[in-house]
Amino acid sequence: ILPDADDLFGESMDGRIAGVQAHDEDDEVADDLSRKLRVISRADLFSGVTSRNQRLLAFAAQWYTAEPGQRIFSMDEKPDAAYLCVKGSAVLSYDGEDGADRHVTTIEPGRLIGDLAIILNEPRQLHLTALTEVTFLRIGAAEFRAVLEEDATVLRSLLNTVASHLTGAAELLRQATVQISQD
Repeated sequence: ILPDADDLFGESMDGRIAGVQAHDEDDEVADDLSRKLRVISRADLFSGVTSRNQRLLAFAAQWYTAEPGQRIFSMDEKPDAAYLCVKGSAVLSYDGEDGADRHVTTIEPGRLIGDLAIILNEPRQLHLTALTEVTFLRIGAAEFRAVLEEDATVLRSLLNTVASHLTGAAELLRQATVQISQD
């Protein structure tokens, strides 16, 4: 029997009609990547980064959600990732002499944390603990370093951020009239 002009021919691959995109998984992955890219491009630190490097960060990043009281990372841990706060809040703290956590600062959406430990390749100096349900974009250390090495915009922005934190710390020391030993 010869096919009529109205007959439709198709090819199947993996149980699907070739050329027809599967809506479920492919679209979900693309939507997730687009969402990560939006978050990264809106962050002050990454807004001036090349679109290629923004895509690299978005592709490598993972969503990380923590419940109130959950420790995200601890002092003395190896810096395996930087965390970009997307939603909620967390606190940076250290262990006081009495064993209690000493609050340093609150982390809110838009703030990147853990970057200095990656740059210095030294153990973390503080704890990061969720205050509320918090969502981060977790950027692996290797990918973060790769972008730093390639894009001077990120380095300048980080330098400005660190300088402002140091200025703020110096002001706090002055206000607290802390006496620093000369030993």
